[in-house]
Amino acid sequence: MKSLLPSALFASCLLAAQPAVAASGSGGGGSGEDFGPAPGIPAEPPAKPGLIQTLTHEDFSGVTSITLAPGGKHAYAASFHKGLITMMIRNPLSGRLTHVKSITGDHYKGAVAFRLSKDGKLGAASAFRSEAVILFSRSPETGALAEIDHAGGADKPMPGLNFCIDNVFSPDGRFLYAVGSDSIVGFQIVDGKLVHVETLTEPVEADGEGNPKQPVMSGARGVAITPDGKALLSSWNGSGTVTVHSRNLETGKLTLLQAVSNGKGAEAGLGGVMHVTVSPDGAFAYTASGRMGGENAVCAFSIEPKTGRLNFVQCLTGKDLPPDFGGGNEIAVSPDGFQVAVACTISDCLTRFNRDPESGKLTAGKSFACGPPANPGACGVIYDSTGGNILVADENSSSIVTFRNLTR
Repeated sequence: MKSLLPSALFASCLLAAQPAVAASGSGGGGSGEDFGPAPGIPAEPPAKPGLIQTLTHEDFSGVTSITLAPGGKHAYAASFHKGLITMMIRNPLSGRLTHVKSITGDHYKGAVAFRLSKDGKLGAASAFRSEAVILFSRSPETGALAEIDHAGGADKPMPGLNFCIDNVFSPDGRFLYAVGSDSIVGFQIVDGKLVHVETLTEPVEADGEGNPKQPVMSGARGVAITPDGKALLSSWNGSGTVTVHSRNLETGKLTLLQAVSNGKGAEAGLGGVMHVTVSPDGAFAYTASGRMGGENAVCAFSIEPKTGRLNFVQCLTGKDLPPDFGGGNEIAVSPDGFQVAVACTISDCLTRFNRDPESGKLTAGKSFACGPPANPGACGVIYDSTGGNILVADENSSSIVTFRNLTR
C-alpha cells in the first residue's frame, strides 16, 4: 500500500470573500479553515483547492468511482481490480474519510461504478467483468449496504450487460438503467427486485459495399438522467456519440430522440467522449473526452425543456484547456451551478472550470495534481452537497483524494 503523499496547498483564490469557519479537524495538508461556496459568477479562473486528505488503501486498487450519500456522512467507492464496493464514514465538517469495510461477490468482478438513488435508500454497482449490475438496499442511519438482487453474472446471464460500465437511477428511484458495450438495459425495481423492462441494442448495418458500419451505440462509458426524469443521456466512446432518449415516466421505456456527434449536432469535442452529466437545473449537459482516445475536450450543450434535445453551445479543446489537461474522464457540475470539475486520468489531474449558469458556457482554470502520481490516475469526481469539497477517485494510486474547494 502506498504511503500518503501530501501535495502543495494554496494559490490565489477566485470568488468574493467569505467568512472562514473553523473546521473540526485539519490534516493531509488542509488549512484548518472551511470555506463555503460563494454566490455570483466567478470573475477569475478557479484557484488551487486545499488538500484535505489522501486516503490510500489496498481496497481502492483500481478505484474508478466515488459517491456520497445524502447528508454527506457516508461515501462509497467501486474498485475493479478486486471487485470491491467500499464503504467509508465521512466527517461532513472536516471532509475527512475513514475506511470501514468492503464487500464483494462472484458477480462483482470488475466493479467500476457505484451509484445511489436520490433518497439514498438504494445503491447499484456495475461490474464489467461479471457482466452484471447489482442492487443494494442502504441504511440511511448506518450507511450499511445489503445486496438484494442482481442481474447478469454467471448465474443470471442477461444479454446487453456485456462490459456493464455505468448505471443511473430514475429520480423517483423506481427504475434503473445500465449501459454496456452496445446496449442500454432498463429495469423496474419492484419489491427490491430488478424486473427487466427492455434492452435497447442498435443492429449492426452494412455500408454500400457490404462492410459492417460501426453502430452509434458502441462502447458506452457513461449515463445520466435529467432531474425531471424525462430524458436519458448516454455517452458512447466507440462512436464518439451522445444519445438522448425520451423516457416514459410510468413504464420506464425509452425512445431514441437524438444522436449527437462531431459534424452532426456538435462542432467538435465528442471524439473519444467519456462521461456526460447534467446541470442541477436540468438546463445544460456537459461531456469530457480524451481518456480512451479521441480528443481532449469538454463540451457544453443546452437541453430543450420541452423535448430534451441537445443544442451545441461550446467546445473547449487545445489551447482552450490547461496544458496539463490529459485524458478527460468523469465530469461534475457543482451544486450551485457556478463550477464544473473534470477528472483527467492520463495526466492525473483535477481541472475546474468557471460556469455561467445563464449561458452554460465554461472558462477553463488550472489543473492540479491529485496526489500520489499515477497513470491511469484521476478517474471519478464528485462535489459534496455544499460544493465546498471535491472528491476524486485516483485509480492506480489506490486513493480517494479530498480537496477543499477554496474561495477567496
